[in-house]
Amino acid sequence: MNIEEFVAGLDIASTLDLNSSSRLQTFYDTALKGYETTDLETDGFTNAPIKLNSEVKFAEAKKYLRGMATYTSEDSEPIARGREAELTKWSESIPTIRYAVKLGKDDYKDRLLAAQDSVFSAVLESNGRNGNVARQSLRDYLIRSTTEDLRAFPESTVASLNYQCGQMLSKRGLYITRENNPDGIVGVKFESRVPEGNVTKEKWYTVKADGSLEYVTTVNPVMTLKKKIRELRMDQYNGYTNVRVEMNYRTFFRMLEHPEVLEMIGNPNKELAILVAGLSKNTAASAKAQDVGRNQLLEWSDAAAVAWFKSAVGADEVKLHTAVVGVDKLDGTTKRYKTKKLNVFEEGVVLLRPTGNIGIIQPVQVIRPDKEYVYANFMNGWGIIEYFYDGRQKTQEWISEVSFLAVPTCPSDLYYVEVEEIASGSTTTRAKSA
Repeated sequence: MNIEEFVAGLDIASTLDLNSSSRLQTFYDTALKGYETTDLETDGFTNAPIKLNSEVKFAEAKKYLRGMATYTSEDSEPIARGREAELTKWSESIPTIRYAVKLGKDDYKDRLLAAQDSVFSAVLESNGRNGNVARQSLRDYLIRSTTEDLRAFPESTVASLNYQCGQMLSKRGLYITRENNPDGIVGVKFESRVPEGNVTKEKWYTVKADGSLEYVTTVNPVMTLKKKIRELRMDQYNGYTNVRVEMNYRTFFRMLEHPEVLEMIGNPNKELAILVAGLSKNTAASAKAQDVGRNQLLEWSDAAAVAWFKSAVGADEVKLHTAVVGVDKLDGTTKRYKTKKLNVFEEGVVLLRPTGNIGIIQPVQVIRPDKEYVYANFMNGWGIIEYFYDGRQKTQEWISEVSFLAVPTCPSDLYYVEVEEIASGSTTTRAKSA
């Protein structure tokens, strides 16, 4: 194999036998399918069967208390009874999500240079007897580089799935803005339909301009959540018994560092009597309890801190969200894309919900009237990856398309406490609703 053959061999489609849909599908299933579940964060949502219609309709039934059976004489007939279900209905249009990877001649030139040490020398030194070794070396190199290129499709889709689920749970809707969709449509809202009465605003702290926190000492976050959980358990008509608490990881530890919570940690048995109603507060004892609590918090593992909180508020499950997603945005000065990180589950929000699944992810079938092209299905058949070659521009392009929407199916069972205030000028930012 000579240099010319080597350069010609950088045709990915022919060298890797990806010039047909069946071969591309085999390559995807072998090398890339595993990325469809890597770092997937869709807990609480179950996949719905794929559908053709891009509109999804929902109906949430009001909780119903069944009446007892009727006592009758031995020969009497009971009166037949039915019930009229009280349903709240709504619908949403499912969005389309695309991702593209384009490779031109300059990209291939860079790869030639990158391959010099690992592949190029083997090519130049090969002869008829060991030419197969050189060709296999080239093939292995191309498999690695192509896998790195195309793994962007499942990974970007997983990121979109994670973000949809996290935003629906924390912000009660997916809001498409310039911040989270800089190169596409903006101003579109996909709302979860959580009743406004399910949202409580109780400020626990303010994030100041310098990033430090100012706590509101007239509230006790743990007692607020404990009271709400007990209310849910006692509500015979609209409550539920198995309660899950979710929040962002940073919000959780900011809450634990609240002075009132530190006192609970540092003075669990109330030996100092500073928490007994009616007694004057001993400032020195209070400060000591907070110091003890702060030291205990530093000694605890994350699991130990979660276990204490779970017991303190009376929750059945606690979920701390740490996942982030990237958003690529073109820098007007450097003309290069910069990746900004966004939280999947927003900070400053505490969610109380039933355990188990509370929503669905509804996919829509991607339709193509003519399939005389190279493509592969991905994400369990939800979407496709298409391959195009532009001979005039000497570019190869791979484009994915998939449509889905994560939506809570029992929004009336989701309760929120919004606890954070961001001071003007703070470096902390939040995605604004459209």
